[in-house]
Amino acid sequence: MADAGAEIVGATAQDVFTGATEALYAVMGLEGWPGSVRRGVSGTIRARAEDMAGLLVNFLNEILFLLYAEGTLVSRIDFQEARDDTGFALVADYSGEQYSRSVHGVLREIKAVTFFDAEFREEPGGFKARVIFDV
Repeated sequence: MADAGAEIVGATAQDVFTGATEALYAVMGLEGWPGSVRRGVSGTIRARAEDMAGLLVNFLNEILFLLYAEGTLVSRIDFQEARDDTGFALVADYSGEQYSRSVHGVLREIKAVTFFDAEFREEPGGFKARVIFDV
């Protein structure tokens, strides 16, 4: 088992989620995201967790699910973050395109985004997160 990690900083929580998506695709070998992915399909991602670190991990695993189950690479994400009585919830509309080996190249497999060492915290001037990819 191998792991790859990423630390992401952003002015907003949404910036961190977008940066983490970019990191996920970079580890997979998809260069130039989001410009390298067109917008032809769309849908909604929903994720829930007890804290923001868990929400980020669950969100990224949903991005992986879209690729592995539906063949969709995401290019644009419009976030609607919400907190409810049981923790944190996120709804995000996305657009993207179907993965094509001839267009996007061979992608390195990420088995999952793990909860191990996941972190999400507010810092002066923004937010910082850490995620680990099981590759």
